[in-house]
Amino acid sequence: MMNVIVQTVNLTKRYKKQNAIENVNLAIEDGAIYGLLGPNGAGKSTLLKHLAGLLRPTQGQVFLFGEPWQRKHLWQLGTLIEMPSLYGHLTAYENLAVHAHLLGLKKSRISEVLEQVELRDVEKKRVSAFSLGMKQRLGIASALLSHPRLLILDEPTNGLDPAGIREMREMIQQFSRQGITVVVSSHILAEVAQIVTHLGIISKGHLRYQGTLKEFIAHGRQRIELETPQMRQAELLLRPHFPQLVVQDNKLLIPAPSEAAASIVTALTQHNITLTHIDSVQDDLETLFLRLVESDKERVVA
Repeated sequence: MMNVIVQTVNLTKRYKKQNAIENVNLAIEDGAIYGLLGPNGAGKSTLLKHLAGLLRPTQGQVFLFGEPWQRKHLWQLGTLIEMPSLYGHLTAYENLAVHAHLLGLKKSRISEVLEQVELRDVEKKRVSAFSLGMKQRLGIASALLSHPRLLILDEPTNGLDPAGIREMREMIQQFSRQGITVVVSSHILAEVAQIVTHLGIISKGHLRYQGTLKEFIAHGRQRIELETPQMRQAELLLRPHFPQLVVQDNKLLIPAPSEAAASIVTALTQHNITLTHIDSVQDDLETLFLRLVESDKERVVA
């Protein structure tokens, strides 16, 4: 039986007459890397702020570690929502010392978290001289001070260059190996696909999908893509068997599972049609995400 450490029940936040999120029922398993995806304005940050205790719901409830949300849970919770709150005139070490003092923690913990985020070598450097990626890592170091069981990161790769994004990905994976459950929101879908174990997709304030990444990808469509200099002949041959065949960018796109490739090659060969390329393609995370979000737009128009 799965151990759910984060749960929301019919969580709703209303601003004036509009709901930012509505009847969201979240369930995050212990040890997961949970990716929260959604377009801008979908309600991701609002939802994360409720988990962090920064907002109170209009209705519904948040449960952490099997209990209704309470202030005591802050000791098991690390958060980086929006930009980290840092003092530019202080060093990395001094910034963390301020937070450690407020939390009543020993200073020995500061060196440990700086090591975790690979900032130990620059602990005496003023934060004003830090790159955006270094500031993000320092913000995460602050979130790690209290040995959290749950880490909430809102768009941690926002504004980072490719090297910074890779470093952040590796860091998140390392936290998971250390037994920390990570909830991360992002709009970089290709990056999310490399690190998350579970997904929640929110659109127009509603949770539209929740489950494992593997299950979500399995919902995708498969197709066979082929190229041939005899495109018209190949199309006429195959269309009776695959009525939804599409010609696009000098390729034949055939909605069919990979197992159909062998029979397609045989049919083309028997009719002396030269095949220059054939491949089986599965919808990726970005394609499935956009299809789900676009269906919301169509529903509103209808």
